[in-house]
Amino acid sequence: MLKILVVDDEPENVGLLRVVLRRQGIEVVEANNGHDGLILAEVETPDGVILDWMLPDISGEEFCLRLRNHPAIAHLPILVLSALNAQNAKDKALAAGANHYMTKPANFAELVDQIRRLSVPG
Repeated sequence: MLKILVVDDEPENVGLLRVVLRRQGIEVVEANNGHDGLILAEVETPDGVILDWMLPDISGEEFCLRLRNHPAIAHLPILVLSALNAQNAKDKALAAGANHYMTKPANFAELVDQIRRLSVPG
């Protein structure tokens, strides 16, 4: 079973993602800020991360950079899910180490398909 870490400060977004992912047989670990997300990424050993780009404590860019510089978790795929629909935000996310960038509101079938593709070992 896949285990995905959802890092988002909006409880409604987390709740919706929890429901969608669990219906697809995906275990969900939740963090409502970037610092907790980085800790949980190491402790929970998820198969991937769904990351909100705008967090209250650290930016999505900082989260990606810190994760990529942490040897134990640097390999984790990161799917950024953001309300920002701007090319420069997408470019920054990918440059910081994100594997994929999607905008809210998400097409949940596409989101699940993408997270499964990113989180498959190999």
